[in-house]
Amino acid sequence: AEQLQVSQYITWLGEINQEQALKEYQNCDAFVLPSLYESMGIVYIEALACGKPIIATKCGGPESTVTPFNGLLIEKENVTKLASALHYMIENRDKYDSNQIRQDFLARYSAGAVVPQLMALYKQVLEKHPGIS
Repeated sequence: AEQLQVSQYITWLGEINQEQALKEYQNCDAFVLPSLYESMGIVYIEALACGKPIIATKCGGPESTVTPFNGLLIEKENVTKLASALHYMIENRDKYDSNQIRQDFLARYSAGAVVPQLMALYKQVLEKHPGIS
């Protein structure tokens, strides 16, 4: 950051607890994680729960979470695309509706959405394998 002369714009937090993380999500304009490898990525879902748009890389997990209305997906290791995505997010912040992002989170990831899916899956498995209890 110092070498690029942007250290005045960056705060390095290090490891933080859940309460601190929630405050940071609430205080940010967008969640940005240009990861090289990512599975499900709970941090993306946490950002959506707070109604924040996301900038993420196409690296495995984010593709199933980030949609055109809740964020931007870019190619990994492409600094130019990352810079463009950051600029776009700043210039078009009003295109990302926090309430809509939060509602999408609830529809896809809340207990009310996930539990019925799990119950249906368990039921299906038990029906196919009646000896399992």
